[in-house]
Amino acid sequence: MTNNFDLNDYDLDYDLNDLDYDFIDQDVTIRPPDPVKREILIESYNNNNNYYDNYIPDEFDQELDKIIQISQNEADKRKEDDEKREADKRKEDDKRFKIVAILNNIKEKLIKIKGHDTSNSIIYDTIISNINLYEMNVSILALDHNKYIETNNLIKSIRFSKEELDLLQELIIQSIITR
Repeated sequence: MTNNFDLNDYDLDYDLNDLDYDFIDQDVTIRPPDPVKREILIESYNNNNNYYDNYIPDEFDQELDKIIQISQNEADKRKEDDEKREADKRKEDDKRFKIVAILNNIKEKLIKIKGHDTSNSIIYDTIISNINLYEMNVSILALDHNKYIETNNLIKSIRFSKEELDLLQELIIQSIITR
């Protein structure tokens, strides 16, 4: 597609003074510009350009300051409580992490012993399952009184350190059902 545009077709040399302004109504005038305002800055009394130097607080400001102070105190107290809760949570998590590490050692020993003592494999499986559930922070499987006695006697026959034995007995005591 070709464009047949030619600049010679248009007269671009015209003078704005030659335009006809007769179509404009002579009674309509353009609004004059607004007058210029002149502002002078007033210096403060102390030659310190601070507006608040001569400010006198009223009752509303004093009440507002009290409310802000109370709110700030409550926020600080809440922050301290949150920090204390977080510290307690960290301590509990650290304690739980140490317990889980000990229980992993116990579980490894029980898995080794289970391979040699096949007659008590159900009891070993129950103890290992309870350890796994404790690690996952799930409620522990329940044992009836007879199973508890068998499990406790079996645990006492295995060589564990005092700490491991106490921890394992505590875990098994948590799983008792009283009938």
